[in-house]
Amino acid sequence: MEHKEFSLGRLRYVIFYPSAFDADKEYPILFHFNGAGSRGTDVALCLDAKPVTLGAEAFPQYPFVTVVPLCSADTWFDLWEHLEELVRHIARQSYTDRKRIYLTGGSMGGYATWQLA
Repeated sequence: MEHKEFSLGRLRYVIFYPSAFDADKEYPILFHFNGAGSRGTDVALCLDAKPVTLGAEAFPQYPFVTVVPLCSADTWFDLWEHLEELVRHIARQSYTDRKRIYLTGGSMGGYATWQLA
């Protein structure tokens, strides 16, 4: 599974692309927001996100573009404007199926999920 690291403002994130990704095709988007135990500055923490390890890596035909931002502050609310902008940014991409944008997260990330929804 191919992935690339990006940053937007103070927010660093990783995007995992499905096999045979085609930027001209629309894909469902899955955002995963980490909990407090996975905070930090090492974007490699994003590589261990459950939707990646249990979904994208386990199933070769995993159809989602998976976006995993990294909370490098005390809470997601310290990066809130950047997080909202990231969701808007990804929603504007040509490969995004705007009718299928999904949010998930654990603990602190689950709370961010509800706030974003």
